[in-house]
This record gives sequence, structure tokens and C-alpha cells, in this order.
Amino acid sequence: MNLPFTPFMDLYTKSFAASQPNIRLIDLPQVDLPSSEVLAISIESFVCAIIESQTPYSAPVAGIVVNFFCLSLIDIGDELGLPSFIFLTSGAGFLSLMLYLPSRHEQNVIEFSISDPEVSIPGFANPVPPRIAKRFKDAKGIIVNTITELESYALESFHDGQNPKIYPVGPVLSLKGHPHPDMDHAHLEQSGYRFLWSMRALPIQNEDPKFKNPKEMLPQGFLERMEGRGMICRWAPQVEVLAYNAIGGFVSHWVPIVTLPIYAEQQLNAFTSLKELRLAVELKLDYRPNGDLARAEEVGRVLRCVRESDNEVRKKVKDMAGMARKAVMEGGSSSTSISELIKDVKKYV
Repeated sequence: MNLPFTPFMDLYTKSFAASQPNIRLIDLPQVDLPSSEVLAISIESFVCAIIESQTPYSAPVAGIVVNFFCLSLIDIGDELGLPSFIFLTSGAGFLSLMLYLPSRHEQNVIEFSISDPEVSIPGFANPVPPRIAKRFKDAKGIIVNTITELESYALESFHDGQNPKIYPVGPVLSLKGHPHPDMDHAHLEQSGYRFLWSMRALPIQNEDPKFKNPKEMLPQGFLERMEGRGMICRWAPQVEVLAYNAIGGFVSHWVPIVTLPIYAEQQLNAFTSLKELRLAVELKLDYRPNGDLARAEEVGRVLRCVRESDNEVRKKVKDMAGMARKAVMEGGSSSTSISELIKDVKKYV
């Protein structure tokens, strides 16, 4: 789907597919965008409306794989007699929440109030804040970007006969693919360490009169104070940078060492990394009506924490990285799960 407001996705998809000769891309026809009234409801409603307006490609296929925003396409699969599988880029913990919430509705719990801020959910050792989702149980199977060794507690909770079959196939990533340019950033001056700071690129840089050079947005005198200690750029190859052995920490919303959740399920990802897996350090925020703030001294504190050589988080991350590499090798847990998925899909051909 060529979406006008995410031009980078087309570039990323094609760069990834170029390294996978067994994948063939088919462009769907461009469609008119939904009205602004739909956007006013929520960004989720807007995206789902775009998905529903896409013309499905009709060809001999074994099944349909959809993501979180494309769940309405399961109906198309049913009409064509094709099995639908969900590919969830979040972890098994988030999936356990999605599968559990419908049962709460069946118990006549229509919405959660302030009196019920946290819920005990199968798949989590600790209570977590609730959110609402649908359609997950309509799929024939759910492909999850995780590994058995990382989230065994959550994955074991799905074997109750009430859920679709789960296929943990992670970690799914491309070290050479063109990454998402929408990078997170934080004030790193007080950490005392060398740093690479990739500042957020605005969607339409050349047409937005409010766009400024990133260096113009920095605190006065910052560049002079940081000379020789850091590098500031508008874009950086995130995955390749993080794979470099000299990198000691990462501030982001994505299963990081230092958690900085922003929206969607990122709060739950941070919760999982901090409380469930003990693989992250929390970056405490000052909550403000116009946006949460991370104080400079707090950023410095957590970066110093994760840089300590004897830090327990660093040790666990290193161990888990080794497990993840083994999982995708032949005979590993994720490799075996992918083979099982292919075998199950062939049953429908």
C-alpha cells in the first residue's frame, strides 16, 4: 500500500525485499484519503479507514497476513476462503493483553475506570494498565516478533485451547534495510559520555515554514560545550549504529536499554522491559499537560547507570542477545516456528 503520508515506508519495504529474492511486492492502487472528520476521531480510525478502502489483490494465494491496523482485512480472507494470520511486531506480552481483554467484555466489563487502573493478566507476572482491542481471535494464527527464550511466561499462557496458534519468529529485523527516519532524541549533555544524537525529521521539510535546522533548535552554547564529545545529525542508520560494539546505551521507545515510551503500546513495551524482563532502566518523566518532559539531569543519571560495566541490565541484555542469535539459526526456536508456520499454511493450499 503506497500511503502518501509515509513515503519512507515504500523505500524501506523495497530495500528489505531486495535482499529477499523469495519476496515479490505488488503495488495496490492509490485510493482517496478518508475525510478530515474521520481523522478528528482518532489517528487509528483514520488509518483503519484507509486500509478498508484498499482494493484487495485477487490471485492464487495460500493466505493473508495482516498487521494490527489491517485486522478488518480478515473479512476479505473469509470471503475468499483464505486463512488470515496476524503479524504482531510487538511482543508476546502485548499479545496476551489483546487476547485477554475480550473476555473482560464478556464479563460485562465495558470499560475500565480509575478505580481499576491495573489488571492481572495471564502472560504477565505483574499487574499492567489496560487497553482495548478486537479481532485477534478471528485469525487462524498469530505471528509474533519475539523469541521463546525471551517471553516464555507469556507464550506458555496461550496454550489454553482458547486462542489462535502462536508462532514466535523473532527477532525480525534487517541490518541493511533503510530505517525509519523518525528518530527519537533526548538531551544527553549531562551524561558525561560521547554520544550520537539523531534529531526528529519533520514529515515535509521543504514545505513547512516552521521547519528549522536541527542545530538552530539546540540550547545556546551547546555545540561549543560538546565539541569533540558528540555528533548531531538529522538521520542515522539506527540498526547498524546499535549493532556497533562501542555503543553503550540507547534512549528510545522501542524495547530499549533506557525506556522512553511515547504512544500506542510503547508504554506496555517499556513495562515489559522494566518489570517483566529486567532488561531496561527507567527514564523518569515530568508529566505536563502539553507534553511529558525528560529532565537533562535525569537523562544523565540513567545513561551513567547503563554505562556501568557491572550493571545487571547490561549483563542480561548481552545474554539475551546471544539467545536471539541462536533462535534464528537453523534448529533454533524461531527457525523451527517459521518452518511450522509454513507447514500449516500449506494445509490451506
